[in-house]
Amino acid sequence: MAFFQNGCFLCWVLMLSFAVPNVARSPLLSPVNGANVTHFAVVVGDIGAAALHYSSLFGIELDVSVMTASWTWYRSQFVNSTCKVSFAPIGPAGMSIEVIQPIGGPSFWQELLSADGPSLHHYGVMVDDFDATVQRLAVSGYKLVQISQLVGHWVGCYAYFDARDQIGAVLEILQPGISNCSQPPIQAN
Repeated sequence: MAFFQNGCFLCWVLMLSFAVPNVARSPLLSPVNGANVTHFAVVVGDIGAAALHYSSLFGIELDVSVMTASWTWYRSQFVNSTCKVSFAPIGPAGMSIEVIQPIGGPSFWQELLSADGPSLHHYGVMVDDFDATVQRLAVSGYKLVQISQLVGHWVGCYAYFDARDQIGAVLEILQPGISNCSQPPIQAN
């Protein structure tokens, strides 16, 4: 739990969100076409304890719900994986924190929690064209490891790319409100 006791990576994320203006990016150089990071996520073994910690540390309220998917693909197979999740605004300009606790089935959440313990899981980027962005990232060499079509409380699609070698974290792209993201994934690593 030392990760939660010092909160240093959160300070770094908040500092960057204040210090880095929206910089014009070239769509020719960016697989995500200049989309902005909207949130960062941590994966934990006990979402209740983590929610209490973040609530007291930052004065935010974290409501926990269960994520529901119509399908999830993880490392070349369709799986039944579920997690508890909580979102809350933190910092300026709509930046949010997401706290994730895997609760069943194989997943990239559980894989990283088992390997690293409670830690930063991903940076989330909202996109306007999910399938095209997935394809651009895959063609650019990012390793697609999990993709899902969400239903229920939050409808949309998300994909995790293992970008730890490139950016030190997992990259999530997501598009809310769509109910027809492509399956199976374009490229699998």
